[in-house]
Amino acid sequence: MVVSMKKILLIIFILMILFLLRKEKSIIVFNELDVDSNAYYIIMDNLNTNNFNDYFKGLEVLCIYPNINPIYENKIKLNYIYDNINNFKIFYINSLKDKGYYIEANKYLLNPIIIRKVLVYGDIIDIKNKIRGKKYELVRCNSCSNFIN
Repeated sequence: MVVSMKKILLIIFILMILFLLRKEKSIIVFNELDVDSNAYYIIMDNLNTNNFNDYFKGLEVLCIYPNINPIYENKIKLNYIYDNINNFKIFYINSLKDKGYYIEANKYLLNPIIIRKVLVYGDIIDIKNKIRGKKYELVRCNSCSNFIN
């Protein structure tokens, strides 16, 4: 029994020495994003496809979230990865037609599409300067890393 106890203590002692001598691997990590730039949701009153460029020209727009009719909101979940406002209109109208909402889609051929919120990336001061004079809500997006290149 004493011999087995000595073996157990010896094994524990060797494991403790190995644990203490184990070297940690350090990796230097750099944040590629600018410290002052972040992604923000901008929610504005009366924002639509006709006045969109007045407020967002020169800003890095990542995504547009249209205001979807509550009647069919649960059937259509849309957020548009932005490239330009005309392509957004085409995308939205085609999405409505694909789901069978032809009357609603035809309405937007002549009328502007109401935009609920916009996801932008940039410096908060630049963003505020661009949309100055308009009532808006600005919310920082903490989970937007999949939109930022």
